[in-house]
Amino acid sequence: MNDSTRHVGPMHGDFLVHVQNGPNDETALVLSGRLDSVSAVTLREQVASLTFTESTQLTVDLRGVTFLDSAGLAALVQAHRLCGHVGAKVVFFAPDAADVWRIFDLTKFDEIFAFVAPPHAPEAKR
Repeated sequence: MNDSTRHVGPMHGDFLVHVQNGPNDETALVLSGRLDSVSAVTLREQVASLTFTESTQLTVDLRGVTFLDSAGLAALVQAHRLCGHVGAKVVFFAPDAADVWRIFDLTKFDEIFAFVAPPHAPEAKR
């Protein structure tokens, strides 16, 4: 397994992107901290560095995201679109923070993104 982590320091709310490469062309992005206009740049760069094919499954783990603004949402939309352009599958683990989930609900992206329950979790929020 080839893992990497990118960090936006304390000045920017301690945002982390941890990339986990698994078997069978599976990649997981585990996000934590504030996904805002500053940290969205890091997420966009990380997603741009990945290679997607029609056999790719990208999992975006949002359970550790504590804040989400429009720039952060746009970065997630970009990842979703990049996967869609090549026929890759992308799924999202729902955020634990109610305020973050509210953004998906208000913008109706909860109906566009495929939210699933992470392994060993009861079920995704809906």
